[in-house]
Amino acid sequence: MSQEARATVRVTHRFSASPERVFDAFLDPMKIAIWMLGPATGEAKRIEVDPRVGGLFTFVIERPVNGTAQAMEHTGEYRELERPRRLAFTWGVPQFSAELTLVSLDFVAEEDGKATVVTLVHDGVLPDYAERTQGGWTAILAAVERSLG
Repeated sequence: MSQEARATVRVTHRFSASPERVFDAFLDPMKIAIWMLGPATGEAKRIEVDPRVGGLFTFVIERPVNGTAQAMEHTGEYRELERPRRLAFTWGVPQFSAELTLVSLDFVAEEDGKATVVTLVHDGVLPDYAERTQGGWTAILAAVERSLG
């Protein structure tokens, strides 16, 4: 990472599902294809996951931008997988930067395991993108909830 100061983004979401179901939604290609779109229109073109520590993932999402389909690739490496308590991975969007940031999620059961509070922390975000990143993760967590429907 460059020497420029970085921000940390934190988002919390309460799910009406068990920690296991919520955790698994972050590794299931069918669910990833839903939540990576968030509330936007578009299509998941390629979802590849190798859900193990050191395993890589690639999500290619195509969205209309100014009337033209634009594909965006998201890549990373799984750093921690402690089902159903913690998940951490690097996060990158190669077409914008070669730098990687770190995303970690902590899953806490509530209501005898029938609900889950997830706290997502994204470290290393460029300050100019912190607000957009927070909004993006807020939308994605809401879409994860919908994918569990």
